Amino acid sequence: MDRVELKVGQKLLLHVQNASYEGILRNVAPDRTFIRVAEVRDVETNYQLGKQDYYYNEINKVEVLENPPEVANPSGDDPEIAAASKTGLSDHCFDDALKKIEQCIIIQQTDTDQYRNSIRYLRNQVEFGVSLECIEDGQAIRNPSLLSFVTLRCIMIYDVQTMGVTEEVAEFLTNDCYRRVFHNGRWMRDVLLERYGFTLGKCLDTMLAHNMLTEEETNSIEEPPVTEEVSIESCVAKYLKLPEKFFDMDVNFSERPLTDACKQEAAKRVAFLLDLWNHIVHDRMLEKLNGSCAVYADSLAKHTDFIDSVVVMRDRRGEALAEIKPFP
Repeated sequence: MDRVELKVGQKLLLHVQNASYEGILRNVAPDRTFIRVAEVRDVETNYQLGKQDYYYNEINKVEVLENPPEVANPSGDDPEIAAASKTGLSDHCFDDALKKIEQCIIIQQTDTDQYRNSIRYLRNQVEFGVSLECIEDGQAIRNPSLLSFVTLRCIMIYDVQTMGVTEEVAEFLTNDCYRRVFHNGRWMRDVLLERYGFTLGKCLDTMLAHNMLTEEETNSIEEPPVTEEVSIESCVAKYLKLPEKFFDMDVNFSERPLTDACKQEAAKRVAFLLDLWNHIVHDRMLEKLNGSCAVYADSLAKHTDFIDSVVVMRDRRGEALAEIKPFP
């Protein structure tokens, strides 16, 4: 498998233990520990198995049967992604997260060009996800470890165990000109205030959004309100099918020097925050509002004759607003 050049979209023949499978390659893990294959078919039985994950140590041989076409779909429309976005995060989000995890940047010293470049880059951002490792005990913690930021393009991880939280980095956590997304943000607010003496600014919490969505969709008197804390790992798994043991729950973020595995685990815990927030809030919680906006936007364009639009604008300007149903 190491000698085979894998590209998303390839048609593969996988020899796994005592069976052979055909399918389309969808994802390759950054460390090549597993691959995700869609439209899987058992060659011997001809059974269709859908999407499957295969780990490196269980694959005996990989053959490339067909390479993907060179020209991508110019419209950019992917029916599979569009369908998945209605119920959960799509494979496209998973692909994007894997790339950012693989290319995550670790910053360990404040006097390096890498540190200055990271500060310059984050200052130009409007929204980012944030995660702080080793804070599960709140004020009782001994030492926070890694502070991670994810943007639409990349992941940056600051080793605050050795360099602390600098004034420049603290600005990203306190200044409300930035829109911050956390998961279970009360731990971070508690630790930052007690340990570093500054107050965390406004934040968006994916755990609260997930719990509110769960209560809204349940909408039953018999069901008790959601009162449990949900980990980021469980929350991501709720909306996206992940390979088995994608997250390493036994990683020790306090060990130094940092290993590549530790850096990637920290990146995994922040990589999905922005996609998770946008999906829960914009695709699910605001679905009715988005639908109403689409109906109102189309209220004039639906007329095939421009005269009809003119009449509406002259005599019935508020007609489209009256048709919008109020929220319950």
